Amino acid sequence: DSDVRTRAVGALNAVVQHLPSPDVSSAYLPLVQRMATNQWFTVRAAACGTLAALFSLVVADAQAELVEAYRVLASDSVPMVRRAAAAALKDLVGVMPASSLEEVTDPLWASLTEDEQDNTRIQVAACLPVFVTAYTTTAAAASVEGGASGGEAAAAAAMASMEKVLPVLHT
Repeated sequence: DSDVRTRAVGALNAVVQHLPSPDVSSAYLPLVQRMATNQWFTVRAAACGTLAALFSLVVADAQAELVEAYRVLASDSVPMVRRAAAAALKDLVGVMPASSLEEVTDPLWASLTEDEQDNTRIQVAACLPVFVTAYTTTAAAASVEGGASGGEAAAAAAMASMEKVLPVLHT
C-alpha cells in the first residue's frame, strides 16, 4: 500500500537525522543503495523518497553516488518509480549545492518533463516553484558577481529561471 510506504519513508528520514555520522555511512547509506537497486519496483520507488534526507549527511563521494542512483531511478522502466523520482526531485534540489544544480538536474528535468506518463509530468510540474527559486538564486548570484546591480540581477535571475522551467508547461 502506498500510504504505508510513504509513512515508512518518512520514518526512515526521521531516523537518519538522529544517527551518528559513522552509522549513516556504514549502515543507512548501504540500505538506501540496496533499496535503489532492489528487484521490486515498490522498494525502488520508496528509495526515491530517502535520497534528499540522506544527501546532506554524507560526504561528496557518497553524494555523487546518490545523484547517480537518482538518475537511474528517474529513468527506470517502471512508471511508478519514475513518478516517485519526479516527486522526490523538489526535495533533492532543496539540498543540493547551487554550484552543481544545473549540471545534475538539467538532464533529469528534461527527461522527466518529456515522460510518457501524465502522472510523472504532473509531479515534475509540482517542482516548478522549487526550481524557479533555485535557479533564480543561482542566476542572481552570478549576475551580481558579473557586476550587475541588484535590480538587474533580479531581472536576469527571473528570466534565467523561467527559461529553465517553461518547457514543462508545453508538455
